[in-house]
Amino acid sequence: MPENFNYIIDQMNDTLKRIQSLDIKGRMIQTSSGMIKSTVPDVKIGDLCVVKNPFQTSQLFAEVVGFAQNEVLLTPIGDITGVSSDVQIYPYGKALMVPSLRNMLAQPKSTITFRRLM
Repeated sequence: MPENFNYIIDQMNDTLKRIQSLDIKGRMIQTSSGMIKSTVPDVKIGDLCVVKNPFQTSQLFAEVVGFAQNEVLLTPIGDITGVSSDVQIYPYGKALMVPSLRNMLAQPKSTITFRRLM
């Protein structure tokens, strides 16, 4: 690339550093019988979502278990006490994973690690 155009790349990099990214989020539509009906973009069955109340520091995870028309059905993992209609729901980008019994039996106990998501 000609050297006289390097200033453009420098300006673009400076601009990219100042840009704030937007979080992809959804919202709760309804909750009943331990299920949360919501709108969350770009999720699939088994994915985890983070349910956050914008006015509190607490959050909980919920798993995508189904779809109904254009809505996502979530099962909360944990207590939903205090969840309000103002919650924001963020795709976590990963599924809940636990080691299989076969994997656990095949490895020495000291090499098995568990990660806490919550």
